[in-house]
Amino acid sequence: MLITNGGEAMEISVKKLQMIRPEINPKNCNLNLDVDWDVDYKETDSSSLEYVCNLKTINEFPIHLTVEGNVEFESLEALSKELTGMILDNCFKIMINMVNITQEASIKVNTSNKELNTDLRIIPCLNC
Repeated sequence: MLITNGGEAMEISVKKLQMIRPEINPKNCNLNLDVDWDVDYKETDSSSLEYVCNLKTINEFPIHLTVEGNVEFESLEALSKELTGMILDNCFKIMINMVNITQEASIKVNTSNKELNTDLRIIPCLNC
């Protein structure tokens, strides 16, 4: 993600993801997720930072997501005051996408020879 702030550029990238989620999806389509979060920074040199963002949901559907990445900038003044908010927003989007692509899916298979309908369940391997 490339962001410009008054003519100076800043680039935010993701280098590592880790997500731990329950094996079974909740039956309720509308979840209220309370989230504990933190973003830690470590300066690597005069024009870059490393960050680690942790999201941990509480209650109905416990998920723990860790995102590690880099922030490259032209100067320290180029860092946006909204940097933590931008990283946090991106991590929430990643969490929702990861939950969606790791959910259990059912597919109806119609075998044309025998006129049988078979349900095929696809369950992602979460501990592979």
